[in-house]
Amino acid sequence: NCFIQQRKKEIGKFKKSVHYNTGMRWQVPWGKHTPASYRFKHKTGMDGRIVQENVLPVVVIKDPYSWMGSMCRHKYSASWEHTQEHCPNL
Repeated sequence: NCFIQQRKKEIGKFKKSVHYNTGMRWQVPWGKHTPASYRFKHKTGMDGRIVQENVLPVVVIKDPYSWMGSMCRHKYSASWEHTQEHCPNL
């Protein structure tokens, strides 16, 4: 249900990522981790032509404990004191 045909035509044929294959954007045009105040004042390198008024940002909030558990499985670049047997260390 989230397939953007125009974006797939423009970019999708050049990239292998699942986001490009469906045409979905993986971040808002003003940046994934930037404050909301950056909207209309900043554009990421790939999204310079996007009309920001046409973007509906969606925020997902997870339960902190289950989020910490998922961070134990895939920690990305986060680090904190814990052991594999006792993670998250709460």
